[in-house]
Parts: sequence; C-alpha cells; structure tokens
Amino acid sequence: MAILITGGSGFVGLALAEASLIAGDEVVAFGDAPPPPSLHRQLTQTGLQVVKGDVRSGADLQRALRAASIDRVIHAAAVTAGPQREADDPQAVIDINVGGTACLMAILRRSTSPIKRVVAMSSASVYGFSEPGRSGRLREEASCPAPAALYGITKHAAEQTALRLGQVYGIDTRAIRMGSVFGPWEYRTPVREVMSPHLQVIEIAVAGGTALLPRRGTGDWIYSRDAARGIRAVLDAKDLQYPVYNLAGGSVTDLPGWCAAMSQHFPAFSWRTAGADEEPNVIYGLGRDRAPLDLGRIGENIGYQPSFDLALAAIDYAQWMRADREAAANSDYAR
Repeated sequence: MAILITGGSGFVGLALAEASLIAGDEVVAFGDAPPPPSLHRQLTQTGLQVVKGDVRSGADLQRALRAASIDRVIHAAAVTAGPQREADDPQAVIDINVGGTACLMAILRRSTSPIKRVVAMSSASVYGFSEPGRSGRLREEASCPAPAALYGITKHAAEQTALRLGQVYGIDTRAIRMGSVFGPWEYRTPVREVMSPHLQVIEIAVAGGTALLPRRGTGDWIYSRDAARGIRAVLDAKDLQYPVYNLAGGSVTDLPGWCAAMSQHFPAFSWRTAGADEEPNVIYGLGRDRAPLDLGRIGENIGYQPSFDLALAAIDYAQWMRADREAAANSDYAR
C-alpha cells in the first residue's frame, strides 16, 4: 500500500517523501509542480511517483489516487502566505488552504481503496500570539486559537474542515499543528513567501558573508527530519487518543545560536544584530516571537520526542546543503 502526500513537491512534502521512502513505503507526491531536479535526484530510493495537479481539482486528485493503492494520506498542500500575498491574492489563499482541503476529503470518500488515516497538516499559526498561561507553552486543549493573519485563519478553518468531514465520511482524520520548520528540502516556490531565517543564514554562510539579524529571534523551530518523523508517528500510530496534536522542536533556540553553530562549518561566515541605520539581510516571518508549543500530548500518547538539537541539526544541514549544491551544479536547475 502507498501514501499520498499532497503538497508532495514542497518543503515538508519532500521531507515526508524522504522519510517514507526510507521506511520502505511507496509514495505518491502530488503537487502543482514537480520538485527541482537537484532535489528530485536526492530521493534515490525507488517507490516515488510524482503527480502534477491542483488540490482544488477533483479530477486531478482522482488521478493521483489511481497512481497506486493508497491507504494513507498526508495533506500538506497549502499556500504559506505572508503579508504581501495576503494583500494581493486573498482569494487564492482561502481557495487552496480551505477549499482544497474540502475537495480532498470529498474525493477520499469515493476512493476505491479504503483510507486508513488522513493527517491534515495545520500550523502553530492558529494560536496567533495567544498567551500560553502558567505552563509557558501553548496546549491543544487549553490555548484558544486566535490566528492573527489570513494564513493562520485558513489553516484553522482547514484543520476543522478536515476533522469534520472525516467524521461525516467515516475516515480516521487527525490534525497536526506544527511549529516553524527549517532544514533539508526547503527551497523557494511561488506558494512560499518567506524562507526560514535558518535557510537565509546558511545561504549567507555558504557565501562567506555576514548575516545582519533584525533581533535575537527565539522559537521552538523543528528540524525538517524531526518534523517528518513526528508526522509519520501520527500517521502510523495504532492508538490515537486525540484529534489534534502539536508538533515542534521541543526546546527554545535563537538565531544567534544558529549562527554560532553555522560558523563551526563555514569559518568565513560572521553575524551580528543590525544597527539602527542598517537593513537586516535576514527576514523573520513573524513580527515578534510566539510562545512555544507544548508537546505533552504527542509525547505521552505516541512516545514521540525530537532527536535533533541545534548542533546536530547544523551538522546534518550543512552536509545536506553541500550535497544539494553539488547535485544542482550537475543538473539544469540553478538555485
């Protein structure tokens, strides 16, 4: 049996494809465009099919479902909208994030292969900048969703749409509210407006430049390989007690810490906080830091814990970035 990953040629989708192929699963990666050749070539395991299509199109989704005997679905297709896209094309953000979710669930209802489970990828942005309470962390059952931008609004609507239609159609459906992700497989796409600050830093480090940070920037960022493992844990667990799970890095880190870790691998690299008269060359997706996510539910119910601390992530990411650039140099794709 196979796994369908919507948004399968995007950042998280490719991380999931890698983890799933390594686990021996067949994967159908569904997206609006194929992955760049250099990234596609790094997925050396057999069992990957890439199907191009629009998540809002029932016909395209049916074509993806016919590509293999699919029994599990990870719905990761979304527009990661920042302020510019929110202002320029709000209708597309709503249509893809919410309408695409409804379309997928309706098509899965008519799937000829029984669907064991759907995992709908939501976001920590559904919490907005809610106060975390006494624990200092945002908890699924205690922290009220209060999204502060259209992306968070649509992700909350999409997760609730998936959960409700899962009940209506009798499909086991769960949602994951994931924190900010960084690491291998991130690349620029038309639906991803702002790259993680970690990628921006490593690109400056590779070039031997100086990163000018807008502020310290703290958060519980999750490494992409930990994210994929956590999502797979929810997808494959036999006894899930909850409809919604938080997923994040666990520990709170900051960008100076990431810069320091990168300097161990790129000696010519330097960094500092931008002065009052300087323009930062690293952009943060959030105007201020958000409270970290509580991982008690996913840890207690499934036994999941992140594996990569900042130092291990830096080692792995630097190695992956070098391999990616070597692959890009040997392909027609230029980053």
